[in-house]
Amino acid sequence: MKKERLPVRIEPQKFAQARREISGQIDFDDMLRLRESGVQNAEILVEMAFAMDKEGLIVMDVQINGTLTLICQTTLKPFDLPIAIQSVLSPIYHEREAERLPSDYEPMLLHEDIIEPVHVVEDELLLHLPVVPRAPGERTIAHHNASPAEEAKTNPFAVLKDLCKSD
Repeated sequence: MKKERLPVRIEPQKFAQARREISGQIDFDDMLRLRESGVQNAEILVEMAFAMDKEGLIVMDVQINGTLTLICQTTLKPFDLPIAIQSVLSPIYHEREAERLPSDYEPMLLHEDIIEPVHVVEDELLLHLPVVPRAPGERTIAHHNASPAEEAKTNPFAVLKDLCKSD
């Protein structure tokens, strides 16, 4: 794939008709929603290939590779999460159009004929973020091996258990 600078805005229809391929890095500072979601840093390389399928649908093959720096919710220390995402997106203008897409295409709802690659990448990264970031090998602290007396000390609702039995 030919290396070129990622355009700020593109017209998927024109890129698909020309079978364009683009690649480049996304600047972390340009991904505001990703930063707001708790990501501390990101080094992301993107490749996008545009085409028209035999049905005449626009197809965007998006490959995202890199590393996200997150805060482990167990240790509260930063850790690097490797990212490797491959998605086949097809732009649509109305939600009902998603029904006619092949099952291996993901619909991408557009409001105009222009997209910004950084937003497409940011959407994909947000979808792949863990709900609770944990460094590899870290686990949550479990209390299921505690004795009833220990559980009563750690469980603030344990006293309610006795109240419910009296009725």
